[in-house]
Amino acid sequence: MKITHSFRPRATGASVAIVSLALAVMVTASPESHQWIQRGADALRNQRNEKALADFDAAAKADGSDGEAVFFQGAVLNRLGRHKEACTRLQNAERLNCKHPDLDFELGWSLVGQRRWKDAVSHLVAYEKMHPGRGQTSEFLGRAYLGLQQYVNAQAAFDEAVRRDPDLKPTVE
Repeated sequence: MKITHSFRPRATGASVAIVSLALAVMVTASPESHQWIQRGADALRNQRNEKALADFDAAAKADGSDGEAVFFQGAVLNRLGRHKEACTRLQNAERLNCKHPDLDFELGWSLVGQRRWKDAVSHLVAYEKMHPGRGQTSEFLGRAYLGLQQYVNAQAAFDEAVRRDPDLKPTVE
């Protein structure tokens, strides 16, 4: 099995999940930042990632203390395969006290993309404990375990990913 450096899962699974939570967690944003985040969420839902990033950049500029805007910048950067930038933004969101439920998932994804396997496992396991059942979490865990040469754990995670979401089979293989 070959691990690609800039793996991007199906846009529909990762993007829809993150967008579905977008409006539920925006409670501390300024009105201007909130509007930009809504626009960015719409663009992300429609897989217009560059537009979404521009909107989330505008949200962060409108309110520098809005951790949700910074979180969404990181989430979109993951989808664009820009994992190092994503990780930086996601860590900044964490420092801004962002409580988005997908923060550990997105951090894990960015760390897998950077081949920082051990750190990825830590975040993905934390996410799995709080939000069990997501196929992509298992897939990313499988990739991280594979990077750590923990082949039994990797295979178990890949099998679980496909069990949870059979559409992941092509990317798992």
